[in-house]
Amino acid sequence: MLEAGIMLEEVPTFLEHHRQLEAIGFDEATAIAVADALTRAGAVGDRRDAVLEAMIASAAQQVDVQALEAQRQALEGELAELSIRAREDTDRLEALQTEVAALEQEVSQLQAVKAQLEQESERQAGGLAVVEALQAFLLGKTAQAEALWTTLEGLLVWRRKGGRVDDSVGALFTDGVKQKMLTFFQQLIRDGLTK
Repeated sequence: MLEAGIMLEEVPTFLEHHRQLEAIGFDEATAIAVADALTRAGAVGDRRDAVLEAMIASAAQQVDVQALEAQRQALEGELAELSIRAREDTDRLEALQTEVAALEQEVSQLQAVKAQLEQESERQAGGLAVVEALQAFLLGKTAQAEALWTTLEGLLVWRRKGGRVDDSVGALFTDGVKQKMLTFFQQLIRDGLTK
């Protein structure tokens, strides 16, 4: 060490530096190889410090680039998963919308059938009331005859309010009354012939 120009008081510092380099895997042979490489690259004197600073900056940038690349890859993976989930959610939504549309169509059809059944029920009920009232009237049962008169009065009220016999409501009244009265009279004739 004395031949290399290291003073006795510098020896502990020199040895400590040497131990530190060995601790990080930078032994004497590696240090010599690095020094030779820098010399061959023309990094000598003041230029050596500039080259080392540039190497440190480049290495830091490379580490940053690698970290950003790792983040990019992780984000691409997350994006792929989110895209798959979005497609699955879209498919689920479309299936539900299709189901809702089918159910709405079914409800609409059922409502139309219900309306037709209600109209038919009202028509049949009105016709039945007319027949029963007419029969009761003809047989002298005045309580049942009142139902016929009530139905006929309903038709008259409808006409007074501007309704016509051939509109949808009036047609229900008149067609039902005609049919039921015809049926009733036919039955009376049959009953009269069989007695």
